[in-house]
Amino acid sequence: MGMAAGFSIALLAFYVVLIIGSITAMVFMVIAIWKAMRAHESIADSMKSIAETLQAQARATDKKEEF
Repeated sequence: MGMAAGFSIALLAFYVVLIIGSITAMVFMVIAIWKAMRAHESIADSMKSIAETLQAQARATDKKEEF
């Protein structure tokens, strides 16, 4: 009986470590997804400003060619 009780305590400790590890992994995954989302927004803003600049340059070039 004593060995079985020790085994159940070890198994319980293993489960606790497993659950804490899973919670930690989920927290890190949520943080990684959040940072990826923020980086995507930043890249999208940069691409938008580049597109607007190129469109303005194209309009200026078209107006120069008309004259």
